[in-house]
Amino acid sequence: MQLKIQQIGNSFGVTIPKEELTKRDLGLGDIIEIEFPSDPFWDDLKKFTKAQRIAAEKDDGLGEDDIKEWEGL
Repeated sequence: MQLKIQQIGNSFGVTIPKEELTKRDLGLGDIIEIEFPSDPFWDDLKKFTKAQRIAAEKDDGLGEDDIKEWEGL
């Protein structure tokens, strides 16, 4: 199931369709666990500050030697 993150007051959240709540016998105040799949790329990316990510977008870090090596493949 895909749910869209929405702003709810000063927070963010998702709205679970009533049919799903009924099917799973869930109601107001029940606690559920949400598990996010592991994503190695995201795990590495989140280690960097926002400023570092912006700088990386401007400079991909590839040198002239790297480009020549790829052209030779």
